[in-house]
Parts: sequence; structure tokens; C-alpha cells
Amino acid sequence: MVSLVLSPYSRPLRSLGPNPKNFPHWEEVVDTLLSRFNLVVKQEVYLYKGQPSSDRVHSKVQVLPFTSVHQLVSPILESTCWASVDNFLPHLCNLIKADPGVVVFSKSDPSIFGYHYNKNLHSLAPRFRPDQFNLWEQCQYDDAAFPLVQSVVDAITDIIQARRNRLST
Repeated sequence: MVSLVLSPYSRPLRSLGPNPKNFPHWEEVVDTLLSRFNLVVKQEVYLYKGQPSSDRVHSKVQVLPFTSVHQLVSPILESTCWASVDNFLPHLCNLIKADPGVVVFSKSDPSIFGYHYNKNLHSLAPRFRPDQFNLWEQCQYDDAAFPLVQSVVDAITDIIQARRNRLST
């Protein structure tokens, strides 16, 4: 069974506006991957005061609730692949020495915030913000800042196929 741990959102902004890091096309990515693989997708959802911090990106995604990052370690290490926006998950995966995954960037520069061994994706014409260390509250959401859906699907597919090949030899 192929499994994907998905961290599709960054933390909500204090202004409650859309977070510029949140890739808006996860449902389409999951649909395409489900058509290619016998896949179980587990979406991390932080529980804050007993309530989920975000919605599921797709009806066929299993929710992986957590109140501590320690609860995510086993699912990540046992997964075939993990994918995330630019949030805490790539840093956790680096810390626990998980296999490389896919990170979707928008306005953050992956040469600063990414790990070279992950598949760090951004738009074809990068729209990185000029002050990489400023608050996200001061950054406008821009759908054009994200990579193409097909790029995300291809990157996840490449990792899944490579891991399947490695396990079968």
C-alpha cells in the first residue's frame, strides 16, 4: 500500500486572511494521485482546544490529528512519501531524518528555507518576496506564486515510484 502524509497548510494568519503559503490546488493533486495509485493519503491536522485547525483538502483523505509533533514521527517514517507547503513539516522531517519529500513554495525562497535533498517546487517565474524574513502578515496571497499542479503531481509520483523500485529490489 502506498501512503502519503500531507501537510497542506501553514498556520493561520492573525489577520485571518489567506496565508500566502497555502497551495490552493491540493484537491486536484490528490484526485490525480488517487487515479494513479492505490493510495492512502493522511493529512496532518493540528488540534487546537480540541478543534481541528484546518479542513480536509479532499473527501478521501484520512485526518491525522495531532496535538504534539511527536505524534507525526511514526506516520512520516512509515509513509511512502510526504508533501507539504513551506511550514514546520520539512523541518521536522529533516530532524527525524525522514526520506526526502516534496515541498511547495510560493513567496519563500527555497534556497534559504528549503533542504537541498527535498523536491522544492516553486512557480516557473519565481515571485519571491523581497524581504524573506519579514512577517507573513505583510505579504499578499498570490495564486500565481505557486508551482503548477502537474509539477506537484509529478514530483510526488517520482518519489513514490523510486521508493517502490527501491523496496522491490
